Amino acid sequence: MAGMDTAAGVDWAARLQASLTGIPAQPVAEPPPVEPIAEPEALAAAPIHVALAEDSPEPTPPVAAAPAHALPAPSPTIGDVLAALSSPTSDAVPADLGPLPTFPLFDAMQPVRPAPASGQANLLAALDQPNERVNPRQAAPRTPVMPAEPPPGMFEDADISALDAMRADAPAEDGIVVDWFGLRTPVALAPELKAYAGTLLPRPALSDPRAPAAEWIGLAVSVATARETWRALDLGAGRGDLLLAGAVAARRLGLALSLHATEARAETFSALWTHAEANGIDPAAHRIQQAELGTDLGNPPPRGALVQDWLKEFETWDWVRIARPGALTPLLRSSVALLSARVRVLTFTTHGRVEEATAIRALPRAGWRLVAELPSVVDRASPRTAKTPGVHVWRGPLT
Repeated sequence: MAGMDTAAGVDWAARLQASLTGIPAQPVAEPPPVEPIAEPEALAAAPIHVALAEDSPEPTPPVAAAPAHALPAPSPTIGDVLAALSSPTSDAVPADLGPLPTFPLFDAMQPVRPAPASGQANLLAALDQPNERVNPRQAAPRTPVMPAEPPPGMFEDADISALDAMRADAPAEDGIVVDWFGLRTPVALAPELKAYAGTLLPRPALSDPRAPAAEWIGLAVSVATARETWRALDLGAGRGDLLLAGAVAARRLGLALSLHATEARAETFSALWTHAEANGIDPAAHRIQQAELGTDLGNPPPRGALVQDWLKEFETWDWVRIARPGALTPLLRSSVALLSARVRVLTFTTHGRVEEATAIRALPRAGWRLVAELPSVVDRASPRTAKTPGVHVWRGPLT
């Protein structure tokens, strides 16, 4: 080796460096000779062989079952780990817990779809089909379900009894929806009730396909407390679901009918007229008009027709319903005394918290009692208006 005296074991280059730096050189020991590794006799005897495709692999001998005492301990559960972490005498997970258990969701790195519910099976099956756009309404058709019974205490027992007394027990008819009061509604007039065709609607509870339960409660109370004649005024009657349901129930109880209603929309007014005829009620024998009555005494409509003028024509009204937006507040501000003297049950649709607050301030002072209500849902961007209308039902001093 260059620069090294093998006999003396001294590296002359290191000695030169030591003379220049002042650090004495250390002798370098020669490494021990490396002995060759003995090749195992089995490997030496075996020839090098590359397995080809046509070679038949040797069958894998069965693995003998490990004895019971040698089986590994089961993996700890999440509950074991949490219990150990929450133990007041331990600051760390004990060593004998071993690694946390693994789960298929993370091992497979694929989302696990839960078992579909019965109503979602068709939709999920359709979603699995590639390159197809799915309409959820077509994949999983909605079956209408009538609401459950209202919770105890939501309505008074006497009012629920009045609603029970309106049960008609009418037979079902093809193409006709028959409700609790006995009202017959052809599906042609109410496409949204098509799923109920040929059936009998149960007692209105929390909601109804046509109106909230609060309105049906007020209607039943007005019919149950009427004497000889059921006189009703529906301002904004629409298709007449409530007005005509009360009429057929009152007629079945032997009461005479005095129906008064207005509806401004021509198409809806035509449906109201046809609906009445489908239930054996002659609209011409009553005052059912395509009109819009006003309630503001200081600003009457162009034709001068006011609700107050209609109310003054009879001493007693069993049921008055006001559904036209903007009509309630002027009526309550100017005519509470008239309502108290002539109306037994007052039902109105609220189109904001202002109308609800006005009714709550004005009616109890005059002896009115709130029977049922459904608060309106206000629009947060414009709190003075309602995104979803509400309902108030009041019983007057005459009831």
